[in-house]
Amino acid sequence: MASTARVRREPLAGGGWAWRKTFGPTQRAAARSLLRIFAGWRHLPALAAPAAQSAEQACATEYSMIGRLAALGARVPAILERGERELVLEDLGPTLSSALHSPQAEERHAALRAGFRALAALHAAGGHASQAFARNLTWDGQRVGFIDLEEDPGTVMPLVAAQARDLLLYVQSCARAFEGEEEQFRAALDEALALEPAPVRCEAQRTARALALPAALALRLGGDARRAALGLHWLAQA
Repeated sequence: MASTARVRREPLAGGGWAWRKTFGPTQRAAARSLLRIFAGWRHLPALAAPAAQSAEQACATEYSMIGRLAALGARVPAILERGERELVLEDLGPTLSSALHSPQAEERHAALRAGFRALAALHAAGGHASQAFARNLTWDGQRVGFIDLEEDPGTVMPLVAAQARDLLLYVQSCARAFEGEEEQFRAALDEALALEPAPVRCEAQRTARALALPAALALRLGGDARRAALGLHWLAQA
């Protein structure tokens, strides 16, 4: 439920590449409101969705989030140009999601753990990501970067919930690449949870356990529904 941003890759005059990101208004405003109502009713703040934004607001949010994460020591793209509805951003390389689909098990496992460590470091510094799906992290084999930061969950939830949300989204998006490798994934997950502050760990697991019934039903359905539920199922059991 991100904004309707259009992204175009452009060559830089001195060599290399950049991304020109032109923002549009956030989609599904009604669905976001309903999700916030549900999150409040169930006392699950990590499930709340930030409010819809105009193109200008989404652009300003990404600009602000990049500055905030950079100040905390996280790797984020440099801002090469800024407009009211547009940013030109440094290319940080391939996404972590692409590494998770490598035929090399060693590369998949290294990328998974690197993402967990990057989130733990960001949380230890007092920060949180935007939408911590594997596709919104980059991985060059050494460093993890954070991209697509046009949403700020801190506007609708406390810091602990925003950090727990990072774990929930990351686990859910990565687990589908490890179907059939449950033991290896759960070992990495246990290591990751040990790195997180106890309140963040507890909030992430509490939320996953609250969703245990729909996750269990999705596991029976197979296909995309099953793959989407795997991470929640494993986190609830951790």
